[in-house]
Amino acid sequence: MRCYLILLACLLGLLVPGRAQQVAIPDYAVVSAPVAADSAHAVGKLFSQRRAGARLLRIPGLIALGVGAAILFNTPQGGTTPVLLGGAMLTSFSVAKSRKWSSAQEHAVQNDYLQGKPLPKRIRRRLRHRHFQP
Repeated sequence: MRCYLILLACLLGLLVPGRAQQVAIPDYAVVSAPVAADSAHAVGKLFSQRRAGARLLRIPGLIALGVGAAILFNTPQGGTTPVLLGGAMLTSFSVAKSRKWSSAQEHAVQNDYLQGKPLPKRIRRRLRHRHFQP
């Protein structure tokens, strides 16, 4: 019986929250909230990243179009429709992405933001912590 009481006391002692000394947070660990210039810079990084992705996506699309066209013109039976369609889809998606994330759109969003308008929702959702890094 005595053993059970000691075990119960130990288990109840574990339920009590411990009070430890507060650890001082170093100054370099405190991050300030982003200011307008930081957010505008982050928007610029986001747009340049998206444009680079569109350029990289365009390369295989154009290669597929070129290979499909070469096969189409050099063989009498054809049969390159899937290659041509795939290349056309990749290229058109890349062009649409380039228009959506163009420099003109970037400047318009940055100017609106610096004039006090909030960032559009589609851009706010895509901003990550890495875009705010220098």
